[in-house]
Amino acid sequence: MTRFVVDASIANKCVVLQACSIEALEHPAYDCLYLALAERAERPFVTADKRFERTVRASHVGPLSGHVLSLAEAIERTT
Repeated sequence: MTRFVVDASIANKCVVLQACSIEALEHPAYDCLYLALAERAERPFVTADKRFERTVRASHVGPLSGHVLSLAEAIERTT
């Protein structure tokens, strides 16, 4: 089981992501936090929210755009 500790580095990233969520992604900050945690854990962020998936991929916000997977893609990878 992976445990997450919110330290200064993730807190700083959250501040940046909150600004991105408001300005660039126009999406709630909590989804951006989950995305940052996925990136930190070097795991994909799986979402059924097609708009969020498309927005993140199109935004090219640092390395985060490479960490998002649609639910369908995640299912394909497990079968």
